[in-house]
Amino acid sequence: MSGDHLVTQWAEALRMPDPMPTARMLTALTPETVGAWFRSVGRTVTGLRTGADDIHTAGAAAAAGWSDPVAGETIIRLGRDVETTAAMIEAQLLAVETFTDRVASIRVEAEAALAITTNQLTTDAGPRPDVLLVDLAPDKPIADLAVGAIATLTTALARLSDTLDAAARLLIAALRDDPEELQEGWTDPSAGGPALALTAARRELDDIDQDNRMRLLLDLSAVDHTTATTATGIHRDLGAAISSRPTQLVLYESAHALTQARAAVAVGDLASADHIAVLVPGVSNSPANMAGALQDAAGLADRMEQVSGEQSAVLVWFGYDIPGSTSDDGMGGFASDPWVIDWLKGAGGAAVLGRFGSVDVEQRLLADLGRLRPLISADVHLTGIGFSAGSTVVSATAVAGAPFDDVVLLGSPGAGTATSVDDYPMPEPEHHTWVMGFEDDPVAQVVPGFGVDPDKPDFGAQVLEPEQLTSREVLPLAGLVPLSLVPRFGVGLVRMHRQDRYLQQPQVAEVAAGRYDRARRTDR
Repeated sequence: MSGDHLVTQWAEALRMPDPMPTARMLTALTPETVGAWFRSVGRTVTGLRTGADDIHTAGAAAAAGWSDPVAGETIIRLGRDVETTAAMIEAQLLAVETFTDRVASIRVEAEAALAITTNQLTTDAGPRPDVLLVDLAPDKPIADLAVGAIATLTTALARLSDTLDAAARLLIAALRDDPEELQEGWTDPSAGGPALALTAARRELDDIDQDNRMRLLLDLSAVDHTTATTATGIHRDLGAAISSRPTQLVLYESAHALTQARAAVAVGDLASADHIAVLVPGVSNSPANMAGALQDAAGLADRMEQVSGEQSAVLVWFGYDIPGSTSDDGMGGFASDPWVIDWLKGAGGAAVLGRFGSVDVEQRLLADLGRLRPLISADVHLTGIGFSAGSTVVSATAVAGAPFDDVVLLGSPGAGTATSVDDYPMPEPEHHTWVMGFEDDPVAQVVPGFGVDPDKPDFGAQVLEPEQLTSREVLPLAGLVPLSLVPRFGVGLVRMHRQDRYLQQPQVAEVAAGRYDRARRTDR
């Protein structure tokens, strides 16, 4: 046992599955070898292109000099075949480069996850599990720490393995045997193969994700406590996100003492999605504690696909300083920030919409959407969904010209810069603006300073009717928030103003999937 890796020793001592075989496989990946071989093949493309030009010239000369046109036409067809072959090789090279870049990113993430776990076990749990666990009960803190560290590593490695498997399947699909079928697939999305534009978009998103994750890894060892703590939380939650969908970090800007990090995570394939929901979280969410929001997003994407039968994805945008959230608490900020409602009432929407100095928050979201727009389908159905203070941001961004097809405001304290749906420059805003609020949710009753109540008839939105929770469901969870909050703001604050409760309502997925006829509404 002494010769085994420390993680293996702890896993055996705790009778847990050993994650090291998977870790060794992922950290030993050598995509450079495959990439180098294909690049050498790619050098033939230049010769093929030159040869095709020469053949076309010869064909034209033959057609001009011979009375029989068959010879010239035959030579020209030969030139076209050479061009097709060159295009096929170029398409394959693009697929291989995308694959090798993704695999390289997987290897780096696996190495980082293993290093973090090893450091946790060495520093906090101790290097000799065979000695320490002789008289150690399973419920001791040191055993709990080791179990948690190994479980987190196992989860992260499982996600990376799934990502590797998906990348391999895409590569295999791109390297089919029939050149004619392959060429058709790359130029026509309906032909069953990935279109060249789609593959290029996926490659660009992969590059963005890889760059952001590399900067995130650097921030793990930052001197600034807030920077390092926030990066650790984001890295942890990304690693723990188990989903059949790819999870990409498409935006990352470091946290500092005076501001939260800016981050955006795509849950699902943005490039191929028919429906994309842009989710802007609110109180009780933060970049450093995004696990709940990512789980909410995965569930929402699943329900959108169930409703529509079409590909769906969710972009979770942590691009503003979310009230009631901190960078390093363990509950997303809600438990440790009992001042959240006071903050909302005192600071108002201006504090939410103007936290980045001269650049308004809605302009930040608008710019981020603009950078991603070329990488998603031109025909995608795009829905902006905001929860709590996030609804104020979504509303203001819609006013600023965001290309939303639908706007959904959940548990909204106010519509920000919008005074009615007519302020949204989208077709028929009265039919594509939606609002939902639980009766017992105090934040949904409008907080002064956040704008008009989007739930009021004068605003002009479609009001979605939520399924009311039972009395048992609205009881506070023990330890979730200080009991002092309950008499001041009611039990509804504890359980009713929760993002997951709103997103689990079927009407949200139905609107985001464009199935408006199924969304239950309240009669005015």
